[in-house]
Parts: sequence; C-alpha cells; structure tokens
Amino acid sequence: MSPPTSESLRRFEEPTGPPKSSNGLKIATICALTLEADAFKALFDYRWKDIDKGKMRAPGHKNAYSFGLLGRHQTVLAFMPGMGKDSSAMVASHCRNSFRNVQLVLVVGICGGVPFYKQEGIQEVILGGVIISESL
Repeated sequence: MSPPTSESLRRFEEPTGPPKSSNGLKIATICALTLEADAFKALFDYRWKDIDKGKMRAPGHKNAYSFGLLGRHQTVLAFMPGMGKDSSAMVASHCRNSFRNVQLVLVVGICGGVPFYKQEGIQEVILGGVIISESL
C-alpha cells in the first residue's frame, strides 16, 4: 500500500465551513439504531463535531444529530431514540421542523420492520435490498 498523497489527504480536510444555520441543509438521514448511525457516520467525507446542536434544532426538540459532508453536500444525520412507528414519526417530524429546507430524506438501516411487501403477491425484502418510497 502506498503512502497517502496530498490529493487523497484533501478528502479529509474541511472543504467548506460548517452550516451556518439549519436552513442550509438539503439532505437528512434518519437511522433507528446506533449501530446503523455509526455505520452511516463513517461515510461522511468530513464530520463537524463542534457545531452548536442546540442552535440548529427547533426549540423543544431533543433529537440527537450529527453533521457532515457527503461529497460536497452538507448533511444532517438524525438518531432515533429507538425503533418503532412512534419514534420514527417523532424524529421525522422534529427533523422537518428543525431543517425546513431539506429536499431529500434517507432512512438508512436494516429495515427490520419491512421483511415483506405486498404487490402482486408477497415478495421478501432481502438483506442489501433498497426500498424506495414514492411518498411520505
């Protein structure tokens, strides 16, 4: 394995400053499990650890967030306090209220609650499968 070049090291430098407000974020990711969130955080090209998270979220919201870059896109990662419909609905709602300009939301994880779907019979959703919603 060759030593890193200055070009490859640039990937880990902060290319832009952190988001100045929650309005600048266009992509949000929601993970139900800490294990899933940790795996997703590893995908960030750069992660801001010193953002004032209280300033970024709407008053009264207690969601846990991480912020980073995916390529050139400033992204917020929302952690759910647990699995289930109630938890996911609360996190999605709080995320929407805190980050009003988000245009793409990714729900990333094992999707343990969706082992089958009905469309022309029963089909199994297998590990590694991708589920794409047409609406929220």
